[in-house]
Amino acid sequence: MKRLAFMLVLLVSMVGCTERKETPADIAIPGTPPMVADIEAGKAVAASCAECHGLDGKSTGPEIPHLAAQNLRYLVFALKAYKQKARGSTPMQAAIVPLTVADIVNVAGYYASLEPAKSAAPAPVVPVSKSAVALDRAVTAGKAAAAACAGCHGATGQSPMEGTPHLAGQDALYLVTAIKMYRDGSRKHPVMQAAAAALSAKDIKNLAAYYSVQKPKMPKLRRMLSPKEWAKRCDRCHEPSIENPLYTFPKIRGQPAAYIAKSLKIYQEENLRTSSMMHAMTAPLSEAEIQGIAAYYAQQQPR
Repeated sequence: MKRLAFMLVLLVSMVGCTERKETPADIAIPGTPPMVADIEAGKAVAASCAECHGLDGKSTGPEIPHLAAQNLRYLVFALKAYKQKARGSTPMQAAIVPLTVADIVNVAGYYASLEPAKSAAPAPVVPVSKSAVALDRAVTAGKAAAAACAGCHGATGQSPMEGTPHLAGQDALYLVTAIKMYRDGSRKHPVMQAAAAALSAKDIKNLAAYYSVQKPKMPKLRRMLSPKEWAKRCDRCHEPSIENPLYTFPKIRGQPAAYIAKSLKIYQEENLRTSSMMHAMTAPLSEAEIQGIAAYYAQQQPR
């Protein structure tokens, strides 16, 4: 049992090691069910967003959020909220109506893959703080107020949590508007509504000033592995030459691709087929990776 537990921990850690910065074409979306963002398709969808959000993900005007390098899962969540009219904004709701779930994932992946906007200079936050001295004071006060937000949004606005937006370098007026919407209930989120309820108008401006001048960073996005790279991991157990009486693993070379793909998907659902190691290995697989693995092994000669 101890050895089995160690192997499981090792396998899980190996899966986790794939998370790092990559080129946009390699990005895969973590989540359930796994989905892959087609970056080029996302760029095509983003053309309809460019008037407000820019094709480069940089806001084209005040009160419009920057999308470049934003938390990917948050973007998917926000776009779905607009599509379901759970978040108010008539232009955004209208823009999202024709988008499919795949479109939403693709455009979110595209924007998440872009270099972030540079942190704001005093000019973009003039409506929040009308002079450099006032801005400095607002930023200092905002830093103190932001301590209560750090658990979710990070000390400098770079969120450590999936699904929570990065605030660093964000448009100050957009942040003011968003926080006020949580405060008046037009944006629904129990935690944010409770936090915003305690803020004064001055607190909100200070927070916006602080976050707007922080330096955003590129998010870490999991690299989508090739079928051969996944096969190296799978062969640790399924390589035909492995003979271990303590562990019995099926030989999968030459099996029908449809069967392999179906089996991998079943293992992703823990209640359908039980195997701790297979659950750990299949959990991060995207649909494209599943199909690639299945095709790879289907083409191998059984032995």
